[in-house]
Amino acid sequence: MAEKQRLETAIDEAKQELEEERRTQADSAKRAEEASASEMAQERRERAALSMQLTEALDALSSKDRTIDELRRSISTEPERVRRPPRQAVQPAPFQSTDGNVLS
Repeated sequence: MAEKQRLETAIDEAKQELEEERRTQADSAKRAEEASASEMAQERRERAALSMQLTEALDALSSKDRTIDELRRSISTEPERVRRPPRQAVQPAPFQSTDGNVLS
C-alpha cells in the first residue's frame, strides 16, 4: 500500500512538472510569436517607407525627364536667330556744318 502511495505521489509530481513545462513552453512560444509579429510589423513599416521614398524618387526623375524633354523641344523648334548688330534706339540729330547747312 505504501508502494502504491509513493507511485501515485511520483505520478502526481511528474504530472505537475509536465504541466509546468507545458506552461513555460506555451509562454515562450507566445513571447516568440509576439516578437515575430512585432518584427514583421516593423519590416512592413520599413518596406512601406522605402516604397514611398522610391515612388517619390521616381516621380522626381520623371518630372526632370519631362522638363528636359520640354527644353529640348523648345530648343529644336526655336527658329535660329541671326545675330544682328545692335541698333540705336534714338536716331542721332542731323549734323550741321559750320555754315549752318544740314548735312545728311
